[in-house]
Amino acid sequence: MILRILLDYYTDIRQWSTARVLSRECKQMVDTQPYNTHCWGRRSFIQPHICGICEKTSTRCTTVNYWSANFTSMLHIVCCPEWSCKMSAVHSALCHGKSNHMYTLRKPFRETRKILIPRSDGSTTQGFCKTRYLFRRNGEWCVYTYWVDDANEEWSKLVPLAHYTKDPPPILFA
Repeated sequence: MILRILLDYYTDIRQWSTARVLSRECKQMVDTQPYNTHCWGRRSFIQPHICGICEKTSTRCTTVNYWSANFTSMLHIVCCPEWSCKMSAVHSALCHGKSNHMYTLRKPFRETRKILIPRSDGSTTQGFCKTRYLFRRNGEWCVYTYWVDDANEEWSKLVPLAHYTKDPPPILFA
């Protein structure tokens, strides 16, 4: 009860993060708060002073930025600094990714983006990967990999995560 009152009165994201580490019960209370997960990001016509969650006007708005599912563009959710709006924006971005079978990791699954990509003919190609995202295809975790061929054309491929590691993926807010 007291935590709820404090979070309603002190609306900054710092209070939200502090409340999560006070105790397991406080973390449970904070984690089970209702978040708006329906405010998906936009690429254009962004209004930088209007919160996409509560729709209030504020000069202190910030943005939560995340990749589109095909990694061709960044999407942006404008939100005010209140913890409920900020976390709703984060949860919306994660929900948007999940709807495209794209999941954000708590930490990169490897340190470098350079990776050997297995090819269908049995050879491998030096390329790159997205280290902070995984895709779920046919019940299997996959890494988004890409490379440029000799004709300077870019190619991409989803490679099973099991090809690179046996560790379970550290999915953010799974």
